[in-house]
Amino acid sequence: MRLTEWASDPLSSGPPPIPFTTDIVNSSNSAYRVGAIPPEALAEDLTARGLTYANGRGNGYRRNGDSIDAYRVGDVIADVFTDAAECLGYFLATSEPMLSVKAAMDELHRTPLRDDWEVAYSRRSQLSERVSSLERSLPVSYATLDLARDSLARTARSIRGIRYVREEAVRRFREVLPSPPRTRPASRSEIVAFLMALPPGPILRPALHAEAVDAGLVVGARTLYAAADALGWRLTRRKGLAYYCVPEAP
Repeated sequence: MRLTEWASDPLSSGPPPIPFTTDIVNSSNSAYRVGAIPPEALAEDLTARGLTYANGRGNGYRRNGDSIDAYRVGDVIADVFTDAAECLGYFLATSEPMLSVKAAMDELHRTPLRDDWEVAYSRRSQLSERVSSLERSLPVSYATLDLARDSLARTARSIRGIRYVREEAVRRFREVLPSPPRTRPASRSEIVAFLMALPPGPILRPALHAEAVDAGLVVGARTLYAAADALGWRLTRRKGLAYYCVPEAP
């Protein structure tokens, strides 16, 4: 399950991807210790955002097929934590069970200790028991979810703002990134068929390659240009830009 999906409805989504345990939280603040987070907790979120990794291919990271650097991977990881925190915050602010607990907690905090302390103590005890009763009726308490929301948000800020945390996050979650899909390079006949189907007229060489990619061909720019040259397409230059002249269909 995605972390963001769990955070959207934590009362009915089952166990959280990141456990509710104190040993996973920093001692100095409520941010999660990145090195203690199970990598699988973000696997589905990162895959859904198009991240892949292949060892030995440049820096190895791609998003939706485009190469990206490790710094940008850290941004994507931080985005997952930010989005999960926002989802959880929205749930806490709109879910009826959470609103009931929050209202009881607010009433408890607003109840002062008056001169008649016995009456005040009795009232606060009643309210405290009401809060506890509401919390016990839930599979996960309001306080636990509110702490998780704060931890998610602080973790995102740590990844964005602290270099070693960002680097640790990239290393930590790299192991759960899928490999990019294997694709078959376009055959010569497929490349020629694509070129012959183009409308006549001038076209920039980079635009020609962009159209080939948009058409679903897996072909490098040099291979495509070589095929156009082999067909005898005239190449001209205007103001430093290279154009092919697509001929009329025979």
